[in-house]
Amino acid sequence: MDMKVLQNLSYGLYTIGTLKYGRKVGCVVNTVFQVSADPALICISMNKDNFTHDCIKEEGRFSVSILSEDTDPAIIRAFGFQSSEKNDKYDGFKYDYVDKMPVMVQDISGYLICEVVSFTDAATHSLILAKVTNSGFVGKHKPMTYDYYHKVIKGKAPKNAPTYVEEEVKKEEAPKAEGKVSYYCDVCGYVYEGDITKEPDDYKCPLCHMDKSHFVKVEEEPVEENLSYYCDVCGYVYEGDITKEPDDYVCPLCGVDKSHFIKSEEKSVAKEEVKKEEPKTEDAGVSYYCDVCGYVYEGDITKEPDDYVCPLCAVDKSHFIKVEKEEAVKEEEAPKAEDAGVSYYCDVCGYVYEGDITKEPDDYECPLCHVDKSHFIKQ
Repeated sequence: MDMKVLQNLSYGLYTIGTLKYGRKVGCVVNTVFQVSADPALICISMNKDNFTHDCIKEEGRFSVSILSEDTDPAIIRAFGFQSSEKNDKYDGFKYDYVDKMPVMVQDISGYLICEVVSFTDAATHSLILAKVTNSGFVGKHKPMTYDYYHKVIKGKAPKNAPTYVEEEVKKEEAPKAEGKVSYYCDVCGYVYEGDITKEPDDYKCPLCHMDKSHFVKVEEEPVEENLSYYCDVCGYVYEGDITKEPDDYVCPLCGVDKSHFIKSEEKSVAKEEVKKEEPKTEDAGVSYYCDVCGYVYEGDITKEPDDYVCPLCAVDKSHFIKVEKEEAVKEEEAPKAEDAGVSYYCDVCGYVYEGDITKEPDDYECPLCHVDKSHFIKQ
């Protein structure tokens, strides 16, 4: 069976956005298609390992931003090659909120706001069927196709994309014709045709913005076959033998040293070891979230040392709120019969208050972002 034929299927490129405890998260996907017109239904394919996948399950809504040929490749790098769990992917880019969903507005063709109808299991991925509740155009930009992404931008598929295996096949078939010199970026896979040493010292990869030092000559330094390592912090995949890197080598995405890289064939063993380190029985189901950035800590954070800080925004542990306590508060504050169906949302973080907030005292604050009740709008 010739797997190359799958590369002739048509795709686009899209950023998917949603919320986690009011914090915006998202990722890149290449599979979004319309299912019906009335009602307007679409379907997206998303890897189950994506942090955004479970956030959509919890939130029940998401946005789709249609990337264009004018989209900054750095957006693809930010949304496709790092995790929202520990990174604010929107930082440095133009975005807005539409119906309380984060939407990229920087050089995109348009957007959709969607409400989840169902999740269907598809092996490593889920097919998410959703109803389109709002949409709009943003400028007159030509939508970016997957073919354009590969042939013009010369990017590769992120490891969680449905086409990731096919992209690896193409990489192994990199041209080695005599006299033809090319280099590839060891972070994002961008291929530079020609002699990159002739570029100025400040040359950067047009896709992920790494400097020239990350470009490897295809002819002289081929990637070792069937050997790769992955970073156990951010998931970055290193193709080749990482043991040959100097001792001060660090992950180009999250900056941890090479002791965090695990040989791909040992991945299943590593997962078993992680399971052994899960919270003890008495801590099971206990989690805390950072009231600044939304980072979720699984387990009992009170057992961490006093100098523990949030790995995402670096605030101290006094900013962590126990999730189960918050849920209990919600039960105690369930709206009375006369308030049924009345709700307000916070225009800063999106938190929804069920009931009549005008009956709260004047010093009431949003439990997520702590703004006063003047920021709550009746739905």
